[in-house]
Amino acid sequence: MAGRPYEKIEGGCTACGGSPQVFEQDDGTFDSYCYKCGHVDDDPYGEGKATKGEPPKRLTPEQLAAQLQEITDDMPVRDIPDRGLRKGVLAYLGIRVAVSQTDGKTIHSHYYPTEIDGVITGYEVRRCDPKGFYAMGQRKGADPFNWKKAMEEIGKGQRDLIIVEDALSCASVIQEFRAAQKGTQYEKNIPAVIALPMGAQSGLKCLEGKGDQLRMVDRFIFCLDQDAAGEEGTRKLITLLGQEKCMAAKLPLKDPNDMTMAGRGAELFTALKWKSQAVRNDGVKDASDYFDDAGKKAEWGLSWPWPSATTATFGIRTGEIHIVGAAPKIGKTDHHYQVADWLVREHKETIGLFTFEFSGAKAMKMIAGKAARKPFHRPDVEYTPAELQEAMELFRDKVKIYDSRQDRDWQCVKDAITGMSIHDGVKYFFIDPLTALISSVSASEANDRLNMIMTDLAKLTADLGCTFFVYTHVNPVGKGTPHEQGGRVLAGQFTGSRAMEKWAHYGWGISRDRLNEDEVVRNTSTLEMLFDREFGNTCRFPLIYDPSTATFGEQSYTASEDF
Repeated sequence: MAGRPYEKIEGGCTACGGSPQVFEQDDGTFDSYCYKCGHVDDDPYGEGKATKGEPPKRLTPEQLAAQLQEITDDMPVRDIPDRGLRKGVLAYLGIRVAVSQTDGKTIHSHYYPTEIDGVITGYEVRRCDPKGFYAMGQRKGADPFNWKKAMEEIGKGQRDLIIVEDALSCASVIQEFRAAQKGTQYEKNIPAVIALPMGAQSGLKCLEGKGDQLRMVDRFIFCLDQDAAGEEGTRKLITLLGQEKCMAAKLPLKDPNDMTMAGRGAELFTALKWKSQAVRNDGVKDASDYFDDAGKKAEWGLSWPWPSATTATFGIRTGEIHIVGAAPKIGKTDHHYQVADWLVREHKETIGLFTFEFSGAKAMKMIAGKAARKPFHRPDVEYTPAELQEAMELFRDKVKIYDSRQDRDWQCVKDAITGMSIHDGVKYFFIDPLTALISSVSASEANDRLNMIMTDLAKLTADLGCTFFVYTHVNPVGKGTPHEQGGRVLAGQFTGSRAMEKWAHYGWGISRDRLNEDEVVRNTSTLEMLFDREFGNTCRFPLIYDPSTATFGEQSYTASEDF
């Protein structure tokens, strides 16, 4: 949603004189939105979009109740022509609109009621132009959209519960069923339809604890968005509701409302009423389901900062896990931030950093140092504030950092990864070190915990299409040259090596003789590919570390945007 609601500014709308709602954005700034005329003000307090001197006041329960009543009393129910929806179905669902104060006709916002036990506790507000969403009121613990009326229809004898992803699709299904059944003995029948709040992936919790009512349903018919998220949502629903009762409808367009807008309401009715098919949750598909993807020629991935790594791996691709292991003070951190910097500046990617050994502020200095080729994190390095600021600006909106002070419980980290992927478009994640996630458990539990984490990471790569760079410590050498004296890293020395080798696509080791008296030797690391589950390739090449620039170079380190 677009911000957290706070106070209303009485008479503060510069367009109509109304009382706009103030919202706090994730970056700590404030904007406002006038529900009456749709005017958006990026600077409601006249302070150049800076944070307000005094924090805005959260709405009291009484103020919130008054706002909700104001919407009910003042916002009309009208046809929404651009979505193909008519007033009758919108009135049934309680969907209201706000219209232009200039012409009294142009719709600038939709209001979808949020209910708990049949009582309106808030609204989801969809702004039409510019497009955006706001939430007001209580959403935690909310029922699925149209839950109360759908259960009333089930109680009257309906035995099919249709599940869609959004309020507009819910309206489309009801409207098209009524149109198709007009003039028949079923004319007064209203289908039982619900929409999952916040989409298929995150809206399933609203069905938990409703087992008694769900047992009244003979068939669950899913009509979720025709995309990867919709398919994953379908799988989760089947697990929750039981495969024997679940059906799914396939549409030629993305969702039911798209069918209505395209004038294909009759097809939507037929797909739901007569052509829904039993779905299976055992992962079995026909070979032909893979023909399109399998028929595509393999492509190179994104380049690495080092040509030898690019050649050996055919580039960095999404949907893979890279494990990088080394002893302490050998070069894991510099490898981490150099690859991160490269992905952002060379390839314009957005990345997610989970750095558990130091703060987010230091993480920014580290990655900015790679860009500027200046180790800003060292107290003996001279630089101006402007230099550091300019380097950090290269990563604005391109680096998302998990606050190292937050919970290190794996479930919390996994939720943050999913959120970054879905909301911020992150495809490349760095976890350093992985062992921080097992530091609180006993040695006997550590391997089991690592196996669970690696299993989840493998699933996340498939579900989200993302890639992980995971950094791990290694166990001491039993025999031979110690790691701190340049001993080679072996995959079996990774902490939790069995899980690493089982699920990771690539394993890398960094070795260096950090105790050598020769400065050149001391600053020369060896990066070695220990295993390659994709192609079976190997590579081993030296990286020269330049302390003055804090970068590794196979020969030289260049980027398309030199700082």
